[in-house]
Amino acid sequence: MNLWTPYSRHLNKILLTICVSLMTCQKKAVVQPTHPLFILPAEGIVGKILFKEGNFNSDGEITDEGRIYGVQREILVFELTNLKDVEIGDGDFVNYISTNPVDTIFSDYHGSFVIGGLQEGVYSLFIKENDRLYGKLGDGDNFFPVRYQKDSVNKIMIEIDYLANY
Repeated sequence: MNLWTPYSRHLNKILLTICVSLMTCQKKAVVQPTHPLFILPAEGIVGKILFKEGNFNSDGEITDEGRIYGVQREILVFELTNLKDVEIGDGDFVNYISTNPVDTIFSDYHGSFVIGGLQEGVYSLFIKENDRLYGKLGDGDNFFPVRYQKDSVNKIMIEIDYLANY
C-alpha cells in the first residue's frame, strides 16, 4: 500500500483550492506565472519585467559584459498617459503624473506578473524603481500603452534599461 496516496489527495485538494482562490480574488497579490501550477487567466495582461545592465550591441543584443534578468517590482497602472500628462525627470524617469492611478500590482522575483479586473480600455504602466517612476514611451506620445480586453489575454514584456549601454 502506498502511504502517500491519502496525503497526495489532500495536497491536491489544497492546491486546487489555492488556485481557484487566486483566480477569483479581487485583491492583487504577487502572482507567479512562472510556477508550474500557474494557469493562464481567461483575460487580463500577463507580462514579465526584465532588468538590463551592462553592455549591449547597437541591436540590443547582449554581449559578454551585459546581463538581463527578471526583477520583482511594483507596477502602477494609470489611465492612458502621454507626454503632456507628466513632468519628465532624468532619462526614462517621471517626476509627476497628472492622470489617475487605476491599480497597483507586484511582479514576482522572476519578473512575472498578471493584471486583471480592469475595465476594457488602454492603460499606461509605470514601474516603481527606487522611489522613482520609470516609464518608456510607446506608440506616439503615450507611456507604455497596454490594451485590456474582456475575454482576451495580452502578453507583454517591460525592459528596464537605464543601466544598459548600447
